[in-house]
Amino acid sequence: MRLTVQYFERRRFELHDANTVLLGLLGREVRSGPTNPPHDPSPPSAPSPNPDDVHPFVSEVVVLTNQARQANGCAVTLTMNPLLNQAAQSHSEDMARRNYFSHFSPEGTSLSDRVTMTGYAWQAVAENIGAGYLTPTQVVAGWMSSPGHRANILNCNYTEIGVGYAEANDDSAAFVTYWTQVFARPR
Repeated sequence: MRLTVQYFERRRFELHDANTVLLGLLGREVRSGPTNPPHDPSPPSAPSPNPDDVHPFVSEVVVLTNQARQANGCAVTLTMNPLLNQAAQSHSEDMARRNYFSHFSPEGTSLSDRVTMTGYAWQAVAENIGAGYLTPTQVVAGWMSSPGHRANILNCNYTEIGVGYAEANDDSAAFVTYWTQVFARPR
């Protein structure tokens, strides 16, 4: 049975080099390891996303998000990044395929894990997820009506974005659609 309920969550992390602590507004995650991860002095630049390679809803969410930022005084336009798109799309597809709704996979993979696995070197990263919304306009309006999600969208420290959209193929799935926004500031 499918529900028509619309639902969303958010999560935000910031990397603090001094002690490699990731802070999330919905919880806290501590990472052990070197205090300064290896830094490649000349990281390869990410290829520009090809508009033909993304679902039209993805591009529309980016446009609507940038319009919301501009309307609320943020002059920083988010640029779509293919690595962030990959992290967002894989999470939306995983939630749709395995019928869950969370910032963490059933195995415990987090936003920071997903973004890092793509090879994206980030300084700060945040995520909004949504389910049950049928259009980009609906999901962005839903996020903008929630103070926490709105804060992620309007945070002018983020300069890049990735968006994922997936539809559940199983009639027993809790939701028909799954959406993910990943915001980041690169290192």
